[in-house]
Amino acid sequence: MRRLDRECRHARRDLARQAELNVVDQKRLDVHLNLCADCRQVAEDFALITAGPGPIETVTENNQRRLYNQIAPAIYEIADSTKKPERPRWGRWVFVVAVSAASIAVGLALFFSPAPVPTVEGKLAGRIPIAIPDNIIEEGISFHGLIDRCEGEVLVDGNSSGDKRDITIRKDTRIVLDDGSRFTFHVGDLTRIALFGEAAWHLTASTETYLEMQLDRGRLVVDFDADSGRVLKVVTPDSIVQVTGTLFTVEVHPGEMTQVGVLHGSVEVVPRHGSAQMVAVSEGELTTMPGDPQIVPLSDHQRMMAAEIQMMSEYSDENTRTVRFDGSPERVKVEVDGRVLGITPLTMRLPEGPVSYTLTAPGMEPYVGVLAGEPEEEVAFSMRPAIDYEPTVHRPITAPRAKKRARRHRRHRAAEADPGWDLFKRARAAMTAGDIPFAIRLLEQVVEESSGANFDSALALLAECYAAIGEYRKAADSFDRIIAMDPDSATAQNARYEVGRLAMDRLNNLKRAHKAFTAYVESPRGGALKEEAYYSLCELDSRKGALHSAARCFDSFLKSFPNAHRAPDARLHRGAFYQELENRWSAAERDLMAFIKAKPRHPRAEEARYRVVLGRYQMRDERGALRMIDNYLSKHPKGQYRLRVRRIRQAILNPNFSWKNDAK
Repeated sequence: MRRLDRECRHARRDLARQAELNVVDQKRLDVHLNLCADCRQVAEDFALITAGPGPIETVTENNQRRLYNQIAPAIYEIADSTKKPERPRWGRWVFVVAVSAASIAVGLALFFSPAPVPTVEGKLAGRIPIAIPDNIIEEGISFHGLIDRCEGEVLVDGNSSGDKRDITIRKDTRIVLDDGSRFTFHVGDLTRIALFGEAAWHLTASTETYLEMQLDRGRLVVDFDADSGRVLKVVTPDSIVQVTGTLFTVEVHPGEMTQVGVLHGSVEVVPRHGSAQMVAVSEGELTTMPGDPQIVPLSDHQRMMAAEIQMMSEYSDENTRTVRFDGSPERVKVEVDGRVLGITPLTMRLPEGPVSYTLTAPGMEPYVGVLAGEPEEEVAFSMRPAIDYEPTVHRPITAPRAKKRARRHRRHRAAEADPGWDLFKRARAAMTAGDIPFAIRLLEQVVEESSGANFDSALALLAECYAAIGEYRKAADSFDRIIAMDPDSATAQNARYEVGRLAMDRLNNLKRAHKAFTAYVESPRGGALKEEAYYSLCELDSRKGALHSAARCFDSFLKSFPNAHRAPDARLHRGAFYQELENRWSAAERDLMAFIKAKPRHPRAEEARYRVVLGRYQMRDERGALRMIDNYLSKHPKGQYRLRVRRIRQAILNPNFSWKNDAK
């Protein structure tokens, strides 16, 4: 470093205290500045500083985050690489000063250079690699999640997203969608995510420089910024998708496969199980895990999924507002400026200013409106049916009319004497138009005001409407009212079966279901659903864990209904119980083979074939077991029991095979 001359040192000292200089010292300083160009430049710079700040360009939040994300990884790298044993006190200060100086230098270098691009291994392609220490990955950072679209039923950490505009995304945040739902949102300024169908997603790690998310089922689209200096991973049950910045899709089919498609950029897919190697997927390509991964072209299905994010990217966050469409009836198609956006209930961001929209549903008159442009709006609508709910007026029958039609007309007139008849017909018309809530209101009025011949029909129709909108407890209670009015009627017998199915499948009230099915089976009236009720009783015993009782029930069922359409399913259950409870391998095989013969393509046919293999092995029929193993592997080469049957084959062919020492 060049040492300044004595005159320069004095001059630069005097620059900081010019107000205190006398006339002689000021003249000496002026003469030196005229002769020394370096000190003159320092004086000009000092004058700019003392003159006060000039116009400063506003630093946006995105630029602040970009600068931080470029500097922070380098600081982590330097701090991690310079860790050394405890130093003396004076050495510690030297170490701190050195690290700070190096950090500032690196930050300035990154500020005046283009943003580096991360590679798949989490390293920057520029001068400074990113090495994310374990303690940094464990840090939990919360991100602001801005909702772009919420269609259908979406749960965020167990709570309905409803009409929220934003959410908080942190480590272990879980998002679950029902079938037919859609959810599109931002994770800070990191990325945009879209979830479809019956999906389950959660964030497993979150820092300023690293994101890891897991998709257990459903479909996912991710738009990730390649210039952010961050690292992203998507984990599925079958694979790990390592992302360097791209637009890609992930589809998880539980128990089957994971598909990864890339629309822009590239990703690397690593299988989580087995010995298969990493697969690089480039733009316009699709691969499938597990198995032998092959690269195939993208289909229209993946491109349509990605269009969800591309459509939302057309609107900037600053010039949008949140709008929620929800009303009667449900599942109404929403169009905005001629573009179909989705099905209600629907919450999404739209551009500011007046926007026209159209709502359409089968059997309903179109609903047309204009959004005023408020920051947050809710469109609550009630559509009119396209058909008239008013009752049809019957004209008097004049001669010569057929006697049969005259008798029918007299029955109609007798029914119309009931004051609830008009409401009942209007409710049927509302159901035809798809307006179930309006039909329920009419039928509730019929039930409250009428007690005539149509009361039973109105109450049964009301119970069906309750079940259609998910009010299963109200539906079951309505059917119970029908049973209480006339227990020996055919309507009451059908109502018993409906109560059983609702209690078993929807309410999870096994005691109520058992009571209803037992009453149906023991009723002297009988009915066409007696077989179904009897089979349901056996299923209830199995679900309650009463396995011996369930085995006896299925055995009794097969004796009572040997040729019923439920007989193959009962044989499958009885065969499994024979194996698990009584070790009756031959009897079990007869039932299992009967099930396979009756339903060879049934989803549980694979289980039946595996149980046959297990039975032959337990009976020490090694040749028969090997034959059934070949049959199983030919039918289900990628089945869920393939490892088990291969171990059985190994145990048969290798006399020294030990189940305890088998690590597979």
